[in-house]
Amino acid sequence: MKNYRCYDIDWDTDGNEVELPNEMIIEVENDFDVSLDGANILSDKMGWCVNNFSFDEVEDKKFEPLMIDQYESPLVTRVVEEIKEAVRNSDVEAVDELLRFCPRINLIQYLPEDEWEKWMTQKEKKEIYKNT
Repeated sequence: MKNYRCYDIDWDTDGNEVELPNEMIIEVENDFDVSLDGANILSDKMGWCVNNFSFDEVEDKKFEPLMIDQYESPLVTRVVEEIKEAVRNSDVEAVDELLRFCPRINLIQYLPEDEWEKWMTQKEKKEIYKNT
């Protein structure tokens, strides 16, 4: 698998006012040609067509998470509101589905630190603790 940072994304919104990212990370098979089919992946993820974008290969999954910018902050706030509402109503199916798409290490690090080792693989432990 390879990771690519797609940036300067020009979305085709048909004139609709939509808050969309201008940068995303995608993971694809090694033989995947991002220049030919990357727009399809971005479109599938966000539900809008892509006119154009630039990209760089990211060596491995150690890339820095994208900073939350002005378009994402209200989105994150809104999603948190929906999660709270779902939990209040004991309807956590959608929350469960959302969490399944989060990187495993992010889920582990959300837990209290004294539980991390219980959930980590040996490889994850080496990665996390090698800098300490």
